[in-house]
Amino acid sequence: GWGKGGKPGGGGADALVITYGSRDEDSPLYSRTASIHLFLFGYEFPDTVLLFTKNKLTVLCSSKKARYISDLGAEEKGIKFEVLHRDKSDKDAKNFQTMVAMMKKSGKGTLAGHLPKEAQSGKFAKRWAEVWKKSGMRIESVSLGFGRVLSVKDKAALKSVEIAARFSANVFRRHLQDEIEKACDEEKDITHRKLSEEAQKCFDNPKKFDKGVLSPDDLDVCYEPVIQSGGHYDLKPSSVVDDRKLDFGKHSAIVCKVGARYKNYCSNLVRTIFIDPSKHMEKAYRILIEVYLACNKVMRDKKKICDIYNTAVGVIKRSNKKLLSHFVGCGFGTGLEFRESNLVLNDKNHQILKAGMILNFSIGFSDLTDKEANKTYAMQISDTVQIMPNDANPRLLTPVKRDWKEVALVMGDDEDEDEEDDEPMVPQTMSHYEERRRRREEEAKSSREQEKQDKVRKELARKKQEELLRRLAKSKVDDSFDQKAAFDYSKINSYKSVTDFPKDKPTNQIFVDVKKEAILLPIFKQLVPFHISTIRSATKSEEGNYTVLRINFAAPDMAFKNRNAYIQAVPQNRHFVQELTFKAGGAADNLHRSYFNIQELRKRVKTRIKEKEDKKSLVIQKELKLIRKGPVHKLRDLSCRPPITRRKSTGVLEAHQNGLRFISTRDS
Repeated sequence: GWGKGGKPGGGGADALVITYGSRDEDSPLYSRTASIHLFLFGYEFPDTVLLFTKNKLTVLCSSKKARYISDLGAEEKGIKFEVLHRDKSDKDAKNFQTMVAMMKKSGKGTLAGHLPKEAQSGKFAKRWAEVWKKSGMRIESVSLGFGRVLSVKDKAALKSVEIAARFSANVFRRHLQDEIEKACDEEKDITHRKLSEEAQKCFDNPKKFDKGVLSPDDLDVCYEPVIQSGGHYDLKPSSVVDDRKLDFGKHSAIVCKVGARYKNYCSNLVRTIFIDPSKHMEKAYRILIEVYLACNKVMRDKKKICDIYNTAVGVIKRSNKKLLSHFVGCGFGTGLEFRESNLVLNDKNHQILKAGMILNFSIGFSDLTDKEANKTYAMQISDTVQIMPNDANPRLLTPVKRDWKEVALVMGDDEDEDEEDDEPMVPQTMSHYEERRRRREEEAKSSREQEKQDKVRKELARKKQEELLRRLAKSKVDDSFDQKAAFDYSKINSYKSVTDFPKDKPTNQIFVDVKKEAILLPIFKQLVPFHISTIRSATKSEEGNYTVLRINFAAPDMAFKNRNAYIQAVPQNRHFVQELTFKAGGAADNLHRSYFNIQELRKRVKTRIKEKEDKKSLVIQKELKLIRKGPVHKLRDLSCRPPITRRKSTGVLEAHQNGLRFISTRDS
């Protein structure tokens, strides 16, 4: 807040300046400036200045970007919103002076906050920096303050992180882990990069791995999947995949990293797979699991971040002090930025954890040496977790098993070791490995049989549909359709005349009139209105440098399953528009915005119509006359369907004079 005082991170600045310069190939993928744009607008707007003053946000941008940003309105929750259009004639000199004047009028006009570590490129950003830094105001960093605002996620952000984390887990479990085990079992020569590329292809068909990904276009990788083995390990979050071959020899460790992001919110998952591991590797990994479980108890709402790191160090000191110099941990916060610098989990960070924070909890040991095989190896475990309220356990968003028996693979009997202590361990691990392979083969076989059954069902459904279409083709309109009972579409009148059309709207752009439930489409330089109920579907796709918006309308020649009441209520001799396609290059802000508004308006109308239909089926029930005297006939331990509450509950059914009464045991 502005009134807390103190340093800018705590709200002591009189004005906040966020400059977003030009973007090029060398620009970082993640930055706090980009995160602020995504948080406020859902998009990144390069060559833009955001000026936060008391109770006002001013945006300086191009006219094209302003058209999109202006739709946010003029005021929200008491905070005013103003958009200034860039003027190339004077190189924005007048706009710069206007914004500097706003800064000096805000509060005391003496302290300005900015993000000094994020240098912005481009002529526009440099000209603006020269002007506002000479304003005479003191300048301090507000990176920490913005980081604290972005660290606690709202419900929509938490849902996006959940989808991203679940997809990361599915890619590892259902693809990457199987491919590595297959390569090890078949002794197949394959490079780390090849495994990474194959894993990245999973993002091209997300529905195959997670049906919960509602919008595949919003799914992307946080980084290229990283696979490391053969003594070359880098446990830092900035590590990249190399071209070395996968090492699946005896006493090998394979570190796998997968990170997905959904609607720009990031997730991360790291697991280590051991091949024919030694006792030394097992002991080190079990200590790592102890660290994981101990830290899990500390990751609570209102706990200090440094307590997580100190807990990890304490467990390692008690278990094996020598491993302390090899420890790499304990992670960082994540969200719109893959690594939130203000939420690094170390012993120097005394910030308080809050419910709604997302952590990439990561622990590992690097540069370990296996004396038996004289090999250097490393191990790492990383999960995406959510801090929960009321001192509850953190929520694991990447549910991938990490037990030793799940990550240790024994490829064959050890003929070189004759020690009796090792003999019980080999058959146990072998039995587990064979059992897991057998279970996976059974699941694959069951999946293939299920696919065959689905194909048979689809073929039967197709034949029945074709037969139905042949029968219906003999009659022009379905005889069972009651024209009088149909919805009277002639009453739909979004605009009485052309004069009622929205004023001053460009005739070459799509406009969605939410109030009138209509969409105005540019046809031959004229805005032609279509009611939202006439739209069958709308799809948006990217074709090279162009964005394509395709709108499909209800028409008589469509398949019968899509012939709705609108088609049957309108005379069949009318002309119908079946499809319109719009194409735009560059940012295509109008098409993106129109597509979003069309989808939201269709949902709203469908919900309203469904509620209206549901109300028609309601029956006014007479008041129940209870039996006051004598015994009441009862049936106990019954369940009601559909359930009265969200949870299934049992109760008692009573018979009275003119009806029945069900009483839930929960309510009683």
